[in-house]
Amino acid sequence: MPERTLMGIVARTAYWLEWWRRFGPPSGNNPKLDVDFTRLRDQDLTAAVLGQAA
Repeated sequence: MPERTLMGIVARTAYWLEWWRRFGPPSGNNPKLDVDFTRLRDQDLTAAVLGQAA
């Protein structure tokens, strides 16, 4: 009998049963805040944090 690994078994069952299709995004995955975070993301946060800590 050939030696089998756990990842090989999981991969083979996923191929046969297509169980990976049953997993989707978690419930409530939509963002709850209606805020534009691009301004915060684009600024240099390290300088802002270090300036407040000093």
